[in-house]
Amino acid sequence: MSKGKLCVACGNDDMAFDTRNLTFAHKGRETVVPGVPGWFCPHCGEAYLEDGGRYAEAIAAFSRGIDALDAAELRAIRKKLGLKQADAGRLFGGGVNAFSEYERGKTQPHKSTVLLLKLLGRHPELLKELA
Repeated sequence: MSKGKLCVACGNDDMAFDTRNLTFAHKGRETVVPGVPGWFCPHCGEAYLEDGGRYAEAIAAFSRGIDALDAAELRAIRKKLGLKQADAGRLFGGGVNAFSEYERGKTQPHKSTVLLLKLLGRHPELLKELA
């Protein structure tokens, strides 16, 4: 006899309807979306959300905000180093328009580029080692 909704991920039939605060992580930062109703599997953690649209909008807005902060930080570091966007694109790779796209949030740089820029932001004297 079935106790609840069937979980298609693990096959158990005892998913329970609940309203939960869901945590979402993006680039090492977290947010909590409160009061999301749905069916939750106690065995594998799978969830089928009743209000998936609200949850999707909340995590998309959070991600855009983080990406905008990151883009502003990249721009500030590039300027601190005295580099034009085209120079930074040639130096770090990605082409002459890469930093324009990074700083507008159109594309995301590779993690290695971000880490190197942050390192150079703390130690600008190392820039001459790359040139």
